[in-house]
Amino acid sequence: MVEIANHKQLEAWLETERGEVAAAIAVRCALCVLPTIAGLVSEHRGERSTTIVLPLFRGIAAPWLASKWPSRGATLGSKLDAAAHSAHATIRAAHAAVHTAGAEIWEAITVDTKVIETDRSREKLMRCPLWIDTIPDWVVDLYRRLASELLGLDENWEVWTRWYEDRLFPTDKSRRRPLIEQLEVDRVMIPGADWAKGPKHVNAII
Repeated sequence: MVEIANHKQLEAWLETERGEVAAAIAVRCALCVLPTIAGLVSEHRGERSTTIVLPLFRGIAAPWLASKWPSRGATLGSKLDAAAHSAHATIRAAHAAVHTAGAEIWEAITVDTKVIETDRSREKLMRCPLWIDTIPDWVVDLYRRLASELLGLDENWEVWTRWYEDRLFPTDKSRRRPLIEQLEVDRVMIPGADWAKGPKHVNAII
């Protein structure tokens, strides 16, 4: 079993895997460190919910869907492109997040790679909670801070906080809801014009 402790080791391991495995690892990694944007949102939260948080969730939802249900990938084409463009503004935040997570994110990636190597199943990995072994305390603390900031805006952010919790917490958590493929598709397929109208508008649609 491989141990992943840095970018070079991850790149070397991914060279032995299919491209869709890399996509699954990437989207899970992005979700693992998402709570670290809480500090950015605390200041000017109304503005940053529009410029950072919504584009980030949009940018993650489409590739997550394509990784969870591979058969949907072909029909998502333009939506995946739009999601990538939407997430562009959050790239710097993502880099900072990985540095904040430090060694723990590499440990989480190592656990993910072991699921792939043991079961040869990306689908099984995508059914696992984001932190398969133990959720770090800082992740829970920052997530609660982020959720509190967003829910205080009266912009229907519960459609995303619940979405994130369903991926963060293990299946034995009572708040975790079953995944419904069509609901995930409908979320991603919302027209770009609606996304452009901001969180209050698009979250109400969701």
